[in-house]
Amino acid sequence: VATLDHAKRTRFYHSYMYALLRAVEDGYRVRGYSTWTLGDNYEWPSHINTERRFYGLCTVDENDPRILVIKQGSQVYIDIVKAYQQK
Repeated sequence: VATLDHAKRTRFYHSYMYALLRAVEDGYRVRGYSTWTLGDNYEWPSHINTERRFYGLCTVDENDPRILVIKQGSQVYIDIVKAYQQK
């Protein structure tokens, strides 16, 4: 989801994963799911917005670019995956 709003990102992952689970329960063969990207995604700058941190589960640490930081709104996706793995 292309947003800087952590609450919106949380709602997106929660509702998307819920819909995916429902599809499985309805008998659809879902082989897997992957988010668009792990980290920030480069987008060509536009005249509207040049922010490049819309996408991704993580962002690059501003002080150390070698470190990825989980975005607050991505934690729900990580929690759902962990819970599903424990089944």
